[in-house]
Amino acid sequence: MLGQAVERAARIGIIATVAAAGPTTASLLQAAAAERGKTIDARVEVITEAFDALKQGRGEEHDALIRERALRLAGQRWEVIVLAQITMARAARVLDDLPVPVLSSPQSGVLAVMKQIRAADRRATSRNKEEDAG
Repeated sequence: MLGQAVERAARIGIIATVAAAGPTTASLLQAAAAERGKTIDARVEVITEAFDALKQGRGEEHDALIRERALRLAGQRWEVIVLAQITMARAARVLDDLPVPVLSSPQSGVLAVMKQIRAADRRATSRNKEEDAG
């Protein structure tokens, strides 16, 4: 997810619902950018009340608070929004109409695994063809 964010944008908005997750994600994004020779601007928005709502069984409120903040970041011209925690993935369903991409770890993780599976399949197919030809 972090590499994907850095590849897509220079201005990355980070939303977290636990205070420590935001700065940690920002540091990881900066490291991912440095590895790629890129410079990014990252802004962290922490919504602890969203996590409180989730813990109290108010999932819809959790999602609405995240959506509100994501809309604000998108309106301020942040090019990509990163959801810093896996617990926030449930909010993705209310973010699919935002004008900027929203990345979450489960979604990005699945895409990365699928990419690795496809690459392994291509390698196996290539080896099989070589063995058949040899």
